Amino acid sequence: MKRERDHQFECGICGAEDRYLLHNVRHRTPSYRRLCTNCLLKDHRGLFCPFCFSVYEEPLPIDRSMCNKCPSISHKPCIPSNYPHHTPFICPSCSSPNFSFFNPTTNGDSPPGRIIDRDSARALVAAAKIAAVSMTKAAAMAKVEAEKRVKEATYAKKRAREALERLAYLAAKEKEIMEGKGGGNCLKSWKREDIVIIFIGGVLWLTAKVSAEGWDFLEEMMAARELILQSRKRYSLKRVRTL
Repeated sequence: MKRERDHQFECGICGAEDRYLLHNVRHRTPSYRRLCTNCLLKDHRGLFCPFCFSVYEEPLPIDRSMCNKCPSISHKPCIPSNYPHHTPFICPSCSSPNFSFFNPTTNGDSPPGRIIDRDSARALVAAAKIAAVSMTKAAAMAKVEAEKRVKEATYAKKRAREALERLAYLAAKEKEIMEGKGGGNCLKSWKREDIVIIFIGGVLWLTAKVSAEGWDFLEEMMAARELILQSRKRYSLKRVRTL
């Protein structure tokens, strides 16, 4: 339990322990992760400019440069004239394996603290905006999924109710036929159009002649049986007899 609690205060990629600077974000799979500012920005490089840290909104800027190695997009006016990776253009995170968007420095106070410069502050704000957009989309998708499940549950309940009504009708018909024939365990039958319903020992069996109408009725009976089995499993109807 303690390990799971500690894991919530670690970055899901680099494992950095900084509970106050971790961002909740929806991952590519239907799950959620907590990422530090640097890992979140590196995992969403195509959503912001790596120089001014402006988060993009549709449509993307026209005057832009795309990294030759990753989806990163930069404003051309933001790229310094002395930037060494112009042709082909390579973003800062791809130009150096040790590059970090978020670099707070430690002061000499006691107890020691950290100082966030302007670029790190911009990176922190950009990461927070991206995380907010991600979680907003996740909330919208969760709402749609919940509404879908409610509709499915309502439809399943309706089908179960129809199956129970069908079962009650068949049980009443069986009782009527058994009482009319005097009961017992002998072979008894009742013809209805092209379907022969046979009772052996009080158990309902079906046979059908080769005709479209007969097979349609048989399929209806088998569908009712399947719905009843589902109803028993869903609503714990232990005493419902099946066909």
